[in-house]
Amino acid sequence: MIDSQELFFMSLSSSDSSLDAFQTMAQRLSQLQRVSDVDAFTDLIVKREAQGLTMIAPQILMPHAVGSVVLKNTVLVGLFPTLQHWNRGLSVRLIVMLATPNAAAAQNDPQLMTLLTKLADEQVTEKLVAQKTVSQVQLLLQ
Repeated sequence: MIDSQELFFMSLSSSDSSLDAFQTMAQRLSQLQRVSDVDAFTDLIVKREAQGLTMIAPQILMPHAVGSVVLKNTVLVGLFPTLQHWNRGLSVRLIVMLATPNAAAAQNDPQLMTLLTKLADEQVTEKLVAQKTVSQVQLLLQ
């Protein structure tokens, strides 16, 4: 089971771009007191995405950031009501955003490793993108 103190869920509104979605999720992380600076965290995510897409399965994007603005290892899962079609050919339904203060904190986190193992299972990812509500996604991941 994944620790609910590290794993959070939210509904996302339809979005014209990944940047809009990333900013919305960064604001939520700030509200949860998981990041100290929304703009700096968003910048970390955008810079990481510029290095290469973080699509881990069809319709699932896993942007991640490592930096001092992150206060505690956190995973924020956001579900769009419908498939989003963005530039660069992205079609996204689910965003699994990872935030960690440093690489060692992520590598030594058993709950995070459990989540990543689940997300590596094709049957799990297919079920995730088929869900209609955040609570259904939450049941699959916890």
